[in-house]
Parts: sequence; structure tokens; C-alpha cells
Amino acid sequence: MVPAFRGSVAKGTRVVANRHVVLPGNFAREPDMQYPVETMVTALRESAGPDCCDELDVESLCAPLVGSSSFANSFTLGFALQKGLLPVSHKALAGAITSHGLAVEKNLEALEWGRRAAADLPRLRKAVEAAQKGRVSPGEVLGGVTSPEDAVAL
Repeated sequence: MVPAFRGSVAKGTRVVANRHVVLPGNFAREPDMQYPVETMVTALRESAGPDCCDELDVESLCAPLVGSSSFANSFTLGFALQKGLLPVSHKALAGAITSHGLAVEKNLEALEWGRRAAADLPRLRKAVEAAQKGRVSPGEVLGGVTSPEDAVAL
């Protein structure tokens, strides 16, 4: 287990782990730095419990769905919200995004795609892969879905 993660998550804690690797700034000074993502995710899974850890590469889903991985945090919030892991309502979260005022439409879109990912991650992954190969929208691959809100209803 990675020492920094040892005991940091109580048994039964629900975890949404983003497997995408973003290297820290000191990587520029230490180009041989290793980022042990597998070890860290394994440590989280072992600490929380095998059924308590959802793992996904948020950026690989968010970028093709929303147009940029910059909205990965909103996507992850949507995922956690749909899983029932946040103590706020969808309306409250959408309101907070709206009142923040920055890239509101894209953040709301990412929030909804994150909800869809939580509802049916394998299907959404297939839609993203098919869309990337065939240059159609993930919504089209999902059967005529034209918005993430429609996708959540599927």
C-alpha cells in the first residue's frame, strides 16, 4: 500500500477514483518520476473495500462528450451525484454551477454526462468509442439521444 494512502480512507467509504494521470509540477525537474496510479487505486480499493470504489478515466470520457477535459470536475460531481454520494440535490448543484457563472453550459453538460456515466458506464464507454471511430456524436450512438439529460433518462 502507498504510505500516503494507508488508513486515509475508512472501510466502507465510497470512492470515485479518476484514473487519469496528471503529473505534478516537479515532474519538470524529475523527468524519471514515476506516478504509481495502479498502486494508489489499489490502496484506495483495499482501504474502502472492493465494492466501494468506482474507477474511471474521467478525461477520456469528458473530452469527447463535452469537448474538453477541463470539465472533468463537473463530470465527476455528476457521477457522484447520480450514485447518491453527495448530500445535495441535482437542483442545488446545478444552481451552484449556474451562479458561479463560468462556462455554465459546458459545466452543466459535463454534470449530466457524469450522471449518465454513473447510470450505465459500460454503455457510455461504448458510445464514446464508437463516436470516436465513426465521427458521430455519442448521443447518436446511444440511440438518438440529443442531450445528456435524455441520456440519463435511458
